[in-house]
Amino acid sequence: MRHLLFPRNRSVTRRTPWYKRNPERFALEQQIVREHFSPLTIRVDEERELVLIEGPVVFDFDAGTDGTTVRVTLARNHPEAAPIAEDVDARFPKTAQFHQYSDAKTECLWFDVESPWTGGEDALRLYLAQLVLHIHRQLICEADPARRWPGPERPHTPSSAYREIFTERFPDPDLAGNVSRRWTSGVRTGRNEPCVCGSGRKFKRCHREDIESFERQCGIAALREAFKPVANADGGAA
Repeated sequence: MRHLLFPRNRSVTRRTPWYKRNPERFALEQQIVREHFSPLTIRVDEERELVLIEGPVVFDFDAGTDGTTVRVTLARNHPEAAPIAEDVDARFPKTAQFHQYSDAKTECLWFDVESPWTGGEDALRLYLAQLVLHIHRQLICEADPARRWPGPERPHTPSSAYREIFTERFPDPDLAGNVSRRWTSGVRTGRNEPCVCGSGRKFKRCHREDIESFERQCGIAALREAFKPVANADGGAA
C-alpha cells in the first residue's frame, strides 16, 4: 500500500531557491569566489536546488605541495545560515586532532554557538578565508609529530565544548554549580527570588541576564544534554 504524504487533491508549493529569489546576492557570491578564491568554482545543482563551491585548496611547502579538495554547500536559507564545508578527498582522518566531526566529513571550523557567520555581504569571503586557514592548520598539525594544533580550539564533543564555554562564562565553582542545576534538575529561579549566587539580591537584579543570555546563546535543550548526569557502572548517577 502506498502512503501519500499529502492528499491527492492538494498541491504542494515549493519555495523558490534563494539564488533565484535573490539573484543580486548570488552574483555577489560568484564575484567573491572568482576574485578571491580562483582555484574554486561556484555552481548551481539544479536537481537539488543547491549552490556548491568546489575545488582544490593546495599549499606549497619545502617538501612539495599538499592539500585537499573541498566542497562548500551554501545553506538553503542562505545567507541567514552558515555554509557547510566538506573534505571531499577524505584527506584528513576523523579524529580530534584533525578537527573533523566523528560522524561526517564536515570540517569543524568553529563551534556552532560561537559561529562568526553574520550573513553580511562579506560573510562568504570571510568564511572561505577561514576554511583555507583551517586546512593549512590541518596540514601543519599532521606534519607535527606531537600533533599540536597551531591555533585556538574547542573540545571535539558538544558536551565538552559547552562545558568549556560555561566555565569561561561562570568561573566561580559555587555559582557554576548552582547555575548548572537549572538544567540538571529543571528547577528555575523566579525573577524576584534570591539569586543563585547567594548574594541575597533578587535574581532579576543580579545574575539573571548573564545566565539567561548564556541559555539563549546555547539553547536549553543542548545544555540539558551537555550537563545531564553521567551514569556510573553500578547504574547510579555521577
